[in-house]
Amino acid sequence: IPYLKNIYQKYHLNGLEIISISVDRDITSWKNAVKEDRVPWNNIISGYNTLNNLDMKYNVLQYPTIFLINKDGVIIGRFSKFPNDGSESGLDAKLKEVFKPSSD
Repeated sequence: IPYLKNIYQKYHLNGLEIISISVDRDITSWKNAVKEDRVPWNNIISGYNTLNNLDMKYNVLQYPTIFLINKDGVIIGRFSKFPNDGSESGLDAKLKEVFKPSSD
């Protein structure tokens, strides 16, 4: 969450939107975590339903997996590894290509 909050703060004014989709089974715990973490973007819980499983539709093998989708609805990046040491990830590099940061 801190990593995504940083990205959101850096690029949101330039048009970046984040939507989190959770497959948690415990809705109350999920709501509490979203509230406690003060997540500023839209959060959706899909639950773990095998008939409408987003993991299978989009081949999600680990969490979190981030899809970068452009204004036309085209997936322009897929990322699932994020550094904990402050170094740049593939997502950071792609966002620098797409957006000019509002502040460094």
